[in-house]
Amino acid sequence: MKVIVITKSDKNGGLCVAGINIENGSFVRLVSDNNTNHYAIPKWCMRNVEVLDIIDVSVIHPVPSFCQQENMEVKLQQWTKVEKVPIETLFDKINNKDPYIFNDSCFYLDESIAQSLQYSIIMVKVRDLIISKNQYDKTKASFLYNGVFYSNMSITDPDFYNIEGKFDNAILVISIPDIGHSSDYYMERRCYKFVSKIYII
Repeated sequence: MKVIVITKSDKNGGLCVAGINIENGSFVRLVSDNNTNHYAIPKWCMRNVEVLDIIDVSVIHPVPSFCQQENMEVKLQQWTKVEKVPIETLFDKINNKDPYIFNDSCFYLDESIAQSLQYSIIMVKVRDLIISKNQYDKTKASFLYNGVFYSNMSITDPDFYNIEGKFDNAILVISIPDIGHSSDYYMERRCYKFVSKIYII
């Protein structure tokens, strides 16, 4: 499968790698078979790959779970890019028709609602993006999407951990974690929405 890499974000000591299947335009999340780090991709696999690179991966089989129907277990190797796509290519892939980001404007979902959605990755164009730190030194995003204001959404894109500011327009990849995710993004039967990649445009 040829995949456009759209996220390379932090996950349990490894990486959450999401992409777009070139063949059919669907979102995929590449996962390992290592349940000790919640199936994260080891960092060495992505050492020579950046976002917007196209890579060729060997899919072992789909492994949908809870709300993450996009998961694909892949053969681990050190990938290299086949080619790179321009940021403008992502505009053609934004087809989210929901009025809200994952059901509503809150920064988390109840477990039952997350499961009912049957998807866990979206890509949206937003306005008035504000990146800031909270009192716990966690990086947060606030922005306007489809006329609705969103605030306090956690950022897992390491490229923006030390950046604060306001940006007129951006493309965001937003994801929700699977049940049992061993981090702050799954707590109290809530699935917290998080921004896994930011593209300033």
